[in-house]
Amino acid sequence: MLRLDIGKVPENLNPMPDLAILYCREHDPLSCKAEKFHWKKTIFIENIEACTVYTIELKVVVFDQVYIFSKDSVNFIVYSWTPAAVAVDTRTLTHTISSVEQIDLDWTNPNSTLPKNCQQNTLIEYYAEGFQNTTKNITTQMTQLKLVDLTIYQFYFVRFTTNISSKLRSNETSQSVSSSWIKVGLTAPGGKVTNLRFEQTNAREAKLLWQRPEVQNGPIDGYQVEDMRKQSKFSTRESSIKVNGLEPCSAYTFYVFAFNNGTERGIGGGNGPKNSLELYLVFAPVKIETQEYKGRVDITWEKPIGCKSEYWVYIDDEKIGETEKEFFTVNDLEGNKTHTLQIAAQVANQIQYSDYKFFDVAAYREFLW
Repeated sequence: MLRLDIGKVPENLNPMPDLAILYCREHDPLSCKAEKFHWKKTIFIENIEACTVYTIELKVVVFDQVYIFSKDSVNFIVYSWTPAAVAVDTRTLTHTISSVEQIDLDWTNPNSTLPKNCQQNTLIEYYAEGFQNTTKNITTQMTQLKLVDLTIYQFYFVRFTTNISSKLRSNETSQSVSSSWIKVGLTAPGGKVTNLRFEQTNAREAKLLWQRPEVQNGPIDGYQVEDMRKQSKFSTRESSIKVNGLEPCSAYTFYVFAFNNGTERGIGGGNGPKNSLELYLVFAPVKIETQEYKGRVDITWEKPIGCKSEYWVYIDDEKIGETEKEFFTVNDLEGNKTHTLQIAAQVANQIQYSDYKFFDVAAYREFLW
């Protein structure tokens, strides 16, 4: 609705003239409409679309004769109006902790019936509790937003500012309104995951495993695993995950975080409880062979896939030596007995053991002639 303030009404005129008003959407002559009103101080015109430019002409009508409104007044104006913005109702806001460094926000559009020519966007401001001077902001036209790269184990405050704007030729008019600040939580349970380890499953794949931490403030909703070598992150609800595409004998560092969707901070504090694991893919020796000679046994094996390894030799589950070659000689083994043999390949702190091999050593005797 358009309100026109005409001003002082002429007195002692008989008959009293009327006012004729012609209004059109700019550059759209087919949209023009004319209305006649009794002359009064204020006139209201219905059906004026928001965020749309109109040209409006006023004329004086006396005995159906049309005259200019006033030679001292402008009778041609350009007009556009912008509806008042409605603030986001924070009661409609839902937030999900999708990882330890990300909050997903979802809210209801408070101006869902906005006329088509109006433009609306929402400015989201957010900061970590106690750090309001580091407030950041993002503008979106959607009703969902992901806040990423956040500080873990922090509460966050968010505020929504709704802005509705319309273009009036070279000028822009707008209406804005802000919600109150609302507190959302980014938390993780206290305590580190423990017993972080891996099991090598094939040439380029390993399974990371860990022990669920003991928590005092709610359930664990998931874990985030960070591959520091590839600079990638992935999440799981289980206390294990498979990682693939690994290069043999290349060092990988993985961090594991536990988190929940609660509103209380974990007891870890600071940068938050985390644990890391450095992984090397190491392969066990294969095709182990033994050759028995008088007083000694020669052991050979095939070099495993991957990088150069050191080898540990075990006889009857006792380590008897180390070598960097795929060959080892054992002397003075007890004769007339079946022995167990196992070869371990070591790279850095990772070890892979071969399967057991069983071999017999005969009883040798020296005969004097």
